[in-house]
This record gives sequence, C-alpha cells and structure tokens, in this order.
Amino acid sequence: MLWWDKRKLRSDAAATRREAAAKLAAYGPAAVDALLEATRDSDADVGRAAIGSLGAIGDRRAVPRLIEALADLRLESAAAVALGRIGDRAAIAPLVAAATRRSAREVLDALDRIDGAWRAGPEARAAVARLVEERPLSLDALDRIAPGWQKAGLARPAVPALLERARQCDPDALEALDRIDPAWRSGPVRAEVIETSLARLANVNSDDDPIGRERAAVCMGVLREPRAVSPLIACLKDGYVSVKREAGRALDRIDRDWRSSEAARPAMAKPPPRPEPPPPSPASVACSGCGRALDPSRVEGGDRPNVALVVAGQLLPLRCASCGRVVCHECQPGDGQGVSLTCAACGGRLEVMTRPGGTVDPSACLASSIRLAQDGDLRGAIQAATRAIQADASSCDAYYVRGKLRVALGDRHGMVDDFRKALQHAPDGWEHRDEAELYVNPRRR
Repeated sequence: MLWWDKRKLRSDAAATRREAAAKLAAYGPAAVDALLEATRDSDADVGRAAIGSLGAIGDRRAVPRLIEALADLRLESAAAVALGRIGDRAAIAPLVAAATRRSAREVLDALDRIDGAWRAGPEARAAVARLVEERPLSLDALDRIAPGWQKAGLARPAVPALLERARQCDPDALEALDRIDPAWRSGPVRAEVIETSLARLANVNSDDDPIGRERAAVCMGVLREPRAVSPLIACLKDGYVSVKREAGRALDRIDRDWRSSEAARPAMAKPPPRPEPPPPSPASVACSGCGRALDPSRVEGGDRPNVALVVAGQLLPLRCASCGRVVCHECQPGDGQGVSLTCAACGGRLEVMTRPGGTVDPSACLASSIRLAQDGDLRGAIQAATRAIQADASSCDAYYVRGKLRVALGDRHGMVDDFRKALQHAPDGWEHRDEAELYVNPRRR
C-alpha cells in the first residue's frame, strides 16, 4: 500500500528506507513527492534507490532535483541514468557540465539516450561555451566526450570572454585560445598581453604583485616571446620562489639554449654563503608602550606574560610591519579573540616574524598568512605563506596553505605545484594528504 511504504521512508533503519524507496516506483506519479524528499536522505544508498525509482516513473517534475543531484558524487551516476530515462532536453547542459568534471560512462549514455546527436545541438553548444569561459581546463575533457569539437566550433562562442581574460595575463585563457582559434595571435590582443607581461616582469623583487609576475612569466612561455628572455633571466633572482620557477620554465619554452647565453651567466652564478646570525642579546627588544626590555628567549613570571603570542613554543613580542613599533602583551589591547593585530600608532598590521637572533620564524609567518586570509587579504596571505616556505622549504603545511590560497585565486599552475610539494614533505598520517592528492590528481574524485 502506498501510505505504508511512504511511512517506511521515516524508519530509523536505512535498509528499510532503501527497500521502501525501491518499491515506490510501482505507484507511479503518486509517489513522486515522497521520492523527491527521499533523495536527500542521509544514507546515500537510500538516495540512489529513490533516484532510480524516479527514473523508472519518468515524471518530469523530478528533473530539477535530479539535475541538482549531479553535483553530488555519491548520487551523480544514479541521477544521470534517471535523467536519461526521463529524456528531458533541459538536462543536456547540466549533463555536459558533469561529463567535463568526470567522464563517467553513465553520464555519456544518458546524453546519448536523450539525443543521439546532442553534440551538435544548441544546448551542448551553449553549455560548452559557458564551461570554457569558466574553466579553460575543461578543454581536455571535451577531447574525451566530444571528439571533433574544434572542427564543429562548439567552443567558439567563448572566444570574446577568453580574449578579455587574456588581456589580464591569464595563461589558461591563452592556451584555450590557441586550441579554439589559433588565429587570435594575429590580432591586437597578443601585443597587449606581451606589453602588460613585460611591464609586470620589470618589477623584480617587488612585493607589490608577485602573483602578477608569476602569471606574466607563464604567459611569455606560452607565447614564446623572444623579447621576454632578458626580463625572465632577471626574474631568476626574484625573491619569490614561484616567480623564479615559472621564469625558468618560460625560458625553457622560448629557448632551450638560454643557459649558455652571456646574459644568463650572472643569474646562474651561485650566491655567496649567508653569514651566521649573531647570537641574541639578553634584552634585544624594548616595548614602545612601557619601555620595558623584552627578551624573546624567555618569559617573566606572573599571570600575564610580557609578550604577545606563543609561536613555535616561544613567546614573542609583536612588531608592526609598517612603522616597526614593538609592543608587549600588557600594552596591546585585545580584540575579543586574543591580542589585536592592529598597530595603535599607525594602523598597520602587527606580525610575529622573528626568532631570537633575527631569523624568520616559519610558524609565525604561517599564522600571519592564515589571519590575513581570514581578513580577506588573499594576496597578503600568499606573501606571508611564501615567507614561511623561504624560511623552511620542508614545511608541508606552508605549501598546503599557499596551495589553498591559490585555489581561491584561480592559479592552477602554482596550486598544483604547491600541493605536490606538500605531499613530498608530508609525514605519514598528515591530515590533509587526501585533499592535496585530489588537487594534484583530479581524476581521483
């Protein structure tokens, strides 16, 4: 009976709910509302059973929910099969998007079932254009799901948006344009990209826009621009590792023999060894608020320590990155969650950046990076994470944090490299290993 099987969907036993969801297919459209609710069951097996019943019923009221279920990896295959059985053309575009994420056989079978000529249809053309605008990486998936897409011109509507992104020195957009419409290189945009990239590369060792220099280097490698050789060689001395890495890769793409040139010799020379830092003085820092001498290597007694934060097992004072003001815990007000990180004198950001002796503390840099990211300053957060990596090149957490920040900024090249290095240095049982591996190898999703 219908009412009895609906009641079973509220059972505490997942097996009972799954059995009821499968049986409801026999009741036809009268069971659609109950099945739609069952697709959101906390047990994925129940959800898949409900989706299977919706596909068997074939009621088009289920199409919006089934399209939504395509975004859930646990339900994607079942939802694709159900959409194929229903046969609504409104599902073509979402299925194309799902196929570019994961070329599951069920998704392609569903598209073929809805329309055997879907690859030439207007829905697929619009979906492909939108996907290419949003994610140029989906071109690799198009090779698998729609062979001959270039000849058919499926992605050509995305060219104007890609040209606009190319003007902003987006290397992914350049590579997508080369595959969709190679003739774009004869237009004015190529010259704009070159001039913008050369201007960015000229700011070597500047803290203003290291990500801009990194992307400009990648663009010059994609375009194989000979005029960029000298600026790229200069970038090999840049203070940011990511800029140096992409500059070297770009030089290899432009001219494999660049290392033997006269201009490359100074850049290839090994730097002199850095002198050992002097030993810390007994009282190397003074609080600008109370004048008390602060010793970063020890803590005075009392309920409140005389320094601001605990970093890497040490209690250290705070220093303003703008005016150099140093304050202790007692002279710096709190923000409700701990010590405020805003300088009372100039409004600049207070950072804990040094160990005794003046060397950079990677843990402090990483803490500063996380705080900047929480405040919405992603570029500042990347710079702080980069300082942590420069201080400790084996810090898997620093590479992981910078990789996550680059994900937020859409920096594919740097993102993959950071997660790969994090995995190289990660110890056994590292808590972020699975997530990092998914970014390095998306096909595992």
